[in-house]
Amino acid sequence: MSLIKKLVGDTAIYGLSFILGRILNYVVLGFYLTFRVDRVSYGIYNEFYFYVAFLLILLTFRMETTYFRYSPKEGKRAVFSVAIWNIALWVLVFWLLAMFFAPGIASFLSYPGKGYYIRILASVVSLDALVAVPFARLRMENRSLRFAYIKILQILVNVGLVLFFIEVMPRLAARGWITAGWFYHPDDIILDVFLANLISSLFTWLMLSGQLLQLQLPDKALWVKMLKYAGPLVLIGLAGVFNQYSYTVFQKYKLLGDLLDNVSNVGVYSAALKIAMMLSLFTTAFNYAAEPFFFQQASRADHAEIYADVARIYSLAAGIIILAVLQYIDLIQYLVGKEFRAGLSMAPVLLTAFYFLGLYYNFSIWYKIKDKTTVGAWIAITGTIITFALSFVLLPEYGRIGSAWAALGCYLTMALLAWGIGRKYFPVPYSLFQMLAWLLATLGIFALSQWSIRSFSHGAPLLSFAIRTGWMGIYLLAIYFIEGPWIHRALKRT
Repeated sequence: MSLIKKLVGDTAIYGLSFILGRILNYVVLGFYLTFRVDRVSYGIYNEFYFYVAFLLILLTFRMETTYFRYSPKEGKRAVFSVAIWNIALWVLVFWLLAMFFAPGIASFLSYPGKGYYIRILASVVSLDALVAVPFARLRMENRSLRFAYIKILQILVNVGLVLFFIEVMPRLAARGWITAGWFYHPDDIILDVFLANLISSLFTWLMLSGQLLQLQLPDKALWVKMLKYAGPLVLIGLAGVFNQYSYTVFQKYKLLGDLLDNVSNVGVYSAALKIAMMLSLFTTAFNYAAEPFFFQQASRADHAEIYADVARIYSLAAGIIILAVLQYIDLIQYLVGKEFRAGLSMAPVLLTAFYFLGLYYNFSIWYKIKDKTTVGAWIAITGTIITFALSFVLLPEYGRIGSAWAALGCYLTMALLAWGIGRKYFPVPYSLFQMLAWLLATLGIFALSQWSIRSFSHGAPLLSFAIRTGWMGIYLLAIYFIEGPWIHRALKRT
């Protein structure tokens, strides 16, 4: 099988687990909840998961990527053991502190009396951290089907429990079969979501805990070496979470309304972000497959050409997803509650931002391969500074769309820096002209489609749909005739 076809196949398998899982998560936790909770509760939900994502980077200490880097040279079992011991120590200290200080943390976040939120989510993030390296091991060993199987089961358990808590339990209570208590909270749906997440995370840990039987005592010299490599990656990971999810905090405190109004705006923006993150789902599934793939191909004489081909294929696929979401957003909007649809006008900006995030993932592999993670940290920190500065300037003046422009400014800058600095350390002949030309073509086709609808549809929904689909077909045919021969050659590379 050709290299690119293998990458595409692995991306499809990871995508099946990740994208299907996330679609289920989005439909139930992202979209479905917009019909079950108010905008304030939805904003609170998204704010807490920003903290979860932030903490997960700290607790895993980027041992997944470090495992990819060192296991071929130092031995899989030795590297796996060091990674697990490192995470376990961090998790133990964190979990004990969170259990003790939970009430104070909740009050600090302006949610007094919600200390149980902190305790539940601290347990969730601890369990998720403990399975990060076992999942990475499955990826490194090309056991993508096993990876997909466990991921899908985790999501099914989570989604099933959320639906049981929200839909089934009220009916059981109405018949007098259960009363309010530990597993039934008629006035706190968000708590039900957190509990479902905790149970599904415990289930996943049990599924992967068999790998822990292969642990050995950690090699101290290897541990120090891995920590030195991972340290800058932690900064990169924290910066990535900050850049993607810090809008929850910035909007909460920098918009000009009162606290509840601002948290309500967080809910509206989060719903729009969920739509735009349909591209991010693909990008993340691609990254799951591409990261170990890039490490495995680094020793080949033609590695630079392989990396260039992968980036070009990614850009074409991302452009198709962007246009599909924008063309049919009038239909996609019904996935969210009516009071959350006001933010969908931000979708073009957010989708473009995620496009450049995907390019950054492609362009930045060099600092992991060349052990230049400190340089990667500075690139990520630069992106964080841009996010911080633009959020402070734009949010008070332009409202929640300021967060979308801040994301675009951040990811565009990071992609340019990763490409520009990478030319010195790890030159790759990326097809920048073709990639950017297709991005402009994507946005141009969308603009032409909108003009055609305004000019010729006369408000008829079916005619509008036909026009959108026609332009989508033209775009796909253009890719087929212009890029088809190159794609065929790239897929034949062995």
